[in-house]
Amino acid sequence: GVASARRDWSRCVRQEGPADSGVVSVDAVGQGKQASTPWLASRITREGIEGLAGRQVLLHACGLSLDDGRVLVLVGPSGAGKSTASVALCRRSFGYVSDETVAIDSDFAVTPYPKPLLIRNDSTAPKDVVGPDELGLRPHAENLSVTRLVLLRRDGSGLAQLSPAPMIDAILALVPESSALARLDDPLASVCRLIDRCGGVRTLHYSEIAAAEPLLRHLMDEDSGVTEEWVQLSVHPRARPGELKAGTPWFVASAVQDAIQVGDEVLLLHGSRPVRLQGIGATLWLACREGATESALSDAVIAAHGHHPEADRIVSAAIAELVERGVLLMDPPSAAG
Repeated sequence: GVASARRDWSRCVRQEGPADSGVVSVDAVGQGKQASTPWLASRITREGIEGLAGRQVLLHACGLSLDDGRVLVLVGPSGAGKSTASVALCRRSFGYVSDETVAIDSDFAVTPYPKPLLIRNDSTAPKDVVGPDELGLRPHAENLSVTRLVLLRRDGSGLAQLSPAPMIDAILALVPESSALARLDDPLASVCRLIDRCGGVRTLHYSEIAAAEPLLRHLMDEDSGVTEEWVQLSVHPRARPGELKAGTPWFVASAVQDAIQVGDEVLLLHGSRPVRLQGIGATLWLACREGATESALSDAVIAAHGHHPEADRIVSAAIAELVERGVLLMDPPSAAG
């Protein structure tokens, strides 16, 4: 009932702020349901995410804090072991920040969300809702700030291991485990700045999370690693030049929410989905940020990758693929289009 919900959610209660701040009303959709249920947890989480969308990076993760406020963020999809990790690690070494969503501001401050946990039971019934106090989890510290990012991979590895994730691979792993990322002003660059802050992203391969506790504690005290250099890219396509011969195609990069370059790779957030471009694809997109003819694109590819006897055919095929994917736009469109 209401009393159990009040107990389970006690760590999320805030006294300051407007009277209606953070209020979630239980309307007719929830009538007949017990107050402390997975449904209520899901409802409050959705409301919280919507309130922070476009303002903070929101990761599907558990957050664990040290006494000085440094936060370890363990990111993973449903079933990766976030709640299990929270229970195992927050009874001794860490403070409980969240087992569901970790919200990170532009200054890397973390907004705590110490909700009740959904614990799998032995039956086919829905998970049990258990408050952090009932589980004996240590409270989180004050003034939380993100320090390390780890991808959870519960793959049965006998000995827990941490391995560094390359920048683009890390971003591609983080994007699907985020909420409303495309609503940020510069979503990919925001993720890159977060990765820089954390000295890169590590992947934890493990079987039992308790066995990884010493490894994670050591990670928090290591010197921050050096991350790969990246640059944010912009798209400013020019109109088709008037001097171009009629019928000559003019290619431009389509609008994207954000774009970054790491080494010779380009990553776009296009239509809210990440698009990774390597090799010729990256070269073509970079050359089309202002606009280019197919002849100019062929020259750019040869300059970057060397001459090939079938260069024209290879470039034409690559352009066609990027146009089909919507990454490049052609003016005028082909008759087939």
